[in-house]
Amino acid sequence: SKFYSAAFLPRDKYLLWLFAATDGHVHMVDGLSDQATKLDWGSDLTSVKTACGAGWQVLATSSGEGTGESVRAYEFPDRDPVAVSAAIDFAGAGVITALWTEAKADTAIAIVRNRETGSYEAFRLAVACSQ
Repeated sequence: SKFYSAAFLPRDKYLLWLFAATDGHVHMVDGLSDQATKLDWGSDLTSVKTACGAGWQVLATSSGEGTGESVRAYEFPDRDPVAVSAAIDFAGAGVITALWTEAKADTAIAIVRNRETGSYEAFRLAVACSQ
C-alpha cells in the first residue's frame, strides 16, 4: 500500500505502525493485521517519545479544508486515537509540507511552506506534560 508518512508506537511485545496512506485512510499494522480507519488527519504524521502519558505520542496534521495547517498530539490506549493536546495552528505561517521525528525521538520537525513568499520554514515541536 502506498503512503505519505509513517509513525510507530512501541508496545509491550510489538511495534504498532501507523501509515497515512494515499487512499485517505490511516493503516494500523501490528505484524499480524492491517486495520484501515478513516481519521480526520492529513498526510503527515510522526511519533515522539516523551515523559507524558503512555510515553509515546503521535503528532498528526489536520485534514479537510486548509489541509496541513495544524498539528495535534494523540495517544493510542488501544487502536482508537485520543487527542492529548490542543491543535497547534500554523495557518498564519503557511501549510505543513513535512513532519518527521528527530534523531533522539523526543522532538519533531515541521516544515512549513509560506503562502506569501513561497519559502520554507522549519519548526521544532516538543510535547510538554501538564501536571
